[in-house]
Amino acid sequence: MKNITVPVDFSGESLKGLDLALLFSLKTEVHIHMIHVLKYNSDEELLNQEYLSAERQFESICELYAGRLRNDSRLTYSIASGKVYEEVLNVAEADPSGIIAMST
Repeated sequence: MKNITVPVDFSGESLKGLDLALLFSLKTEVHIHMIHVLKYNSDEELLNQEYLSAERQFESICELYAGRLRNDSRLTYSIASGKVYEEVLNVAEADPSGIIAMST
């Protein structure tokens, strides 16, 4: 199984990275892991609201895209806070043979 990390900011462009990752599931079993990095905010209530919003959006994406997965592939997500590039690399480095799929 291949691991594919997809950074998601919920824009149409970032979801194109998810579309690219889904293409791999047509040929082989993949684990697609989406990650969203929260913007730094010292206001804990605002941070919690952003977290809950991201969680709802990920749940919708999982429902929408689950039917497009093939070959026993999986779609998961995580929400982190910090610097985007550091958090994406932390997830991707969990499996050095994995790839990062993204669009700009």
